[in-house]
Amino acid sequence: MRAERIPIGEAVRYWVDDTCWAEIAGLDGELDRRLASADGWTAPERMTRGLARGSRRSLDALVELFSRSGLAVEGPAAAPIASLRLAVVGSGMLARAVAQALLRAGATQLQVLDPQPPDPFIWPSSPHATGADALVRALRPRHRVQVRAATSAMDLASAGTDLVLVAPGRAEADRWLLEQLVRHDLTHMVLGCHRDVGRIGPLVMPGRTPCVGCQDLARTRHDPQWPAVLSQLDRAQARPQPTLLQWVAARTVLEVGWLARSLARAEHWQGRVELVDLHYPQQREVNFRAHPDCGCVWSP
Repeated sequence: MRAERIPIGEAVRYWVDDTCWAEIAGLDGELDRRLASADGWTAPERMTRGLARGSRRSLDALVELFSRSGLAVEGPAAAPIASLRLAVVGSGMLARAVAQALLRAGATQLQVLDPQPPDPFIWPSSPHATGADALVRALRPRHRVQVRAATSAMDLASAGTDLVLVAPGRAEADRWLLEQLVRHDLTHMVLGCHRDVGRIGPLVMPGRTPCVGCQDLARTRHDPQWPAVLSQLDRAQARPQPTLLQWVAARTVLEVGWLARSLARAEHWQGRVELVDLHYPQQREVNFRAHPDCGCVWSP
């Protein structure tokens, strides 16, 4: 910043660079001295220390002058996602894409839960004990945030996790783990991406909304072979199409941001699954209700 006095009136012209300047007039003695002292200061830290000397009243007036002149502008608001304590369940390609997208969007607290060994297809040389450890180590060097591995759903509950994103590395999410999330009263959204089909939803708020178990029971009624098919899918390695993988991750971040701004968005995902198939232009929806045999919706 370079200060230049101009003869017309009691004013100081501040040059931000060679082509951009702002003029500040109407200064009292103290403000005039403090502004003039900033002449030639380019390091933000030095300006902060130098201009902060003096009374709080003069500092407030100084900030107001800079704001009116356009030299000080309001910084970008903190990302709503930054206020949430988030967790990702999984360590496969989908979990990695979702975690990276969340951190780029401003998430500051992220836990990873996956007790399984690292998938050699994704982590071919990982020496870490679990997939969660491998993913955390991959994320930490790139982001200065709180990223750590959790060992159980109880860990997530103890940490006061606001939202769990289930991003399995299998074709279907582990139903036992989903049951643990319900038992520990953890709000979670189930994601999926296998081959050419991506899935978002449902959002499960234990005690208030139907869970994935309700959907399984309803599906079994129409297709008695579904439990046998499910037992195969939750062991099959997911192989997502790259474009669809990034779409699911990006859409998930948008939904998390909307949920952070307003819980009213949660109603959209109650008992609802959205499916995207690369072979069909229309997005499909699956809706279901709480199943009386599930018992996940507790009476108040």
